[in-house]
Amino acid sequence: MIDIGNQKVVIIVFGMAECGACEQYLPRLLAEAEQLKAQGFPLSVYTPGQQISHGAIPIIVYDAASPDSAIQALADRFAISATPTTLLLLHGPGSFKVEGSLANNQIVWLLMMAVESNK
Repeated sequence: MIDIGNQKVVIIVFGMAECGACEQYLPRLLAEAEQLKAQGFPLSVYTPGQQISHGAIPIIVYDAASPDSAIQALADRFAISATPTTLLLLHGPGSFKVEGSLANNQIVWLLMMAVESNK
C-alpha cells in the first residue's frame, strides 16, 4: 500500500470486480483525470510501485474485497460499505466521501476540488 502521509490531497476509490457501477464509473473517472493531467493539472493515476512526486494528487484505486489487511483497515477506517466509494482526503478540514457512481460533471467537480485544495 502506498504511503500517502506526505501528500496534501489524495483521492482513493474503493471498487470491486463484477460491480456494475464500478465498471461503469472507474474508466470515466480515470479518463477525466488523464484529460486534466494532459492539460497540466497535477493529477496522477497511481500504479503499484510508482513514486508520487511532491505536489501531485494521487488517484488510488483499491479493491474493497482485497485480502490485504492494510487495505481492509483503511476501508474500515472510512466505513466503506458500498462500491464504488470515492474519498477526497485533505490534510485539515474538508475531506469527504461519496458512495456510488458519479456523473461526468460530478467527476470533473471532484477532481477540480482536489486541485483547488492542493494549492
